[in-house]
Amino acid sequence: MKNKILSIPILAVIWRDACHAQNPDKDNTKPPWVVDCGFVVEENKHHIILVRQFFDDGQCRHAMTILKDNIEKIQSVGMARLPAHFISAPFLGSGE
Repeated sequence: MKNKILSIPILAVIWRDACHAQNPDKDNTKPPWVVDCGFVVEENKHHIILVRQFFDDGQCRHAMTILKDNIEKIQSVGMARLPAHFISAPFLGSGE
């Protein structure tokens, strides 16, 4: 049986990050704006999890969890049409 070709959406999330300053002043205590791009592996009313890399079995790495309250905008970048040997979309592992 031939594998179905997977098409996975790629998103850009524009969001406000937290900041940390060991020696705070007016210039280094403003939360920065950030753009993260990747594949969505989880989304709920509280957060979205993007990954930057995943393997042909769906295992992924390089995840970024972004709180929904911090998101300014989510943009569709495009679709990744994967080769036939990719058997799964990206997913979070079991944590073992």
